[in-house]
Amino acid sequence: MLSGARGEIEFFSSAPSLVGLMANGARMYETVEDAPEVAGNLRSILGFQAGAYHPVTLAGSGIENWEDIAGKTVFTGPPAGSASATSEALIRNLTGYEPGTDYEAVRLSWGEGYAALSDGQIDMMVRPAEVGSANIERFGLSGEFRILSIPDEAIANEDMQALFGPPGRGMMQFAGDTYQGQLTEGTITSLGFFQFIGTHAGADEEIVYKATKAFWEGLDEVHATALFLQNVTLETAFTAINVPLHPGALRCATTKKLDTTFQTRCALNASLAPRQPLARGFTDPS
Repeated sequence: MLSGARGEIEFFSSAPSLVGLMANGARMYETVEDAPEVAGNLRSILGFQAGAYHPVTLAGSGIENWEDIAGKTVFTGPPAGSASATSEALIRNLTGYEPGTDYEAVRLSWGEGYAALSDGQIDMMVRPAEVGSANIERFGLSGEFRILSIPDEAIANEDMQALFGPPGRGMMQFAGDTYQGQLTEGTITSLGFFQFIGTHAGADEEIVYKATKAFWEGLDEVHATALFLQNVTLETAFTAINVPLHPGALRCATTKKLDTTFQTRCALNASLAPRQPLARGFTDPS
């Protein structure tokens, strides 16, 4: 996204939740001097529900519900980025547990996290991934595993609603039998996340228009590529976007007679949305 904002690349995919961090020069952008300035160059093309946070534990770990995390070792995400802070906020909101006090939070690279769970070096991992992810599925190929579901009674909780609320996040549900060897029955409720396809303000309008038009005309092929891409629809293309729409994408959306009231307002406003404080339940890992 930083390269896109600088105009070094024409198209990129990123998470709406990172836009505010760039605009505020926070976390991974703290030492990037031009991050707040170039954030104003970000433009969006479309957004989609990309996946869900998967709290995964192997059978025999002793973890069958959220309270069982007490005293356990949990991989919450990499040292940089927002995933670890989000995972720890999710655990905090559901249990009141604090990392380093009630359980051990481990921050590793994604690859190291997978390996640590497979080797039994940790008890659980919280991994944002597309629903149907092969990386999650692999835990069921040689045994059984469990994905913890957010309890129904916790959904209306004020802190949980705040966690669902920031741009690019929301509640997501999927069937427990999506994965072979997964032990939680019925519907799994999780913290969902969106992504957006973006470009920069200087990108040629005609090129962006043609690329966007070709994407929507080939939507059936996109849906056939992967399970999670079936969530890419015209109806939800702008649901989680918090970046001004590029004029080329706006032109395509208008041509398709989509409801673009919000997008039009964003496109006419050359600035990003007002900077937001961290949502309740979040901690700044810096």
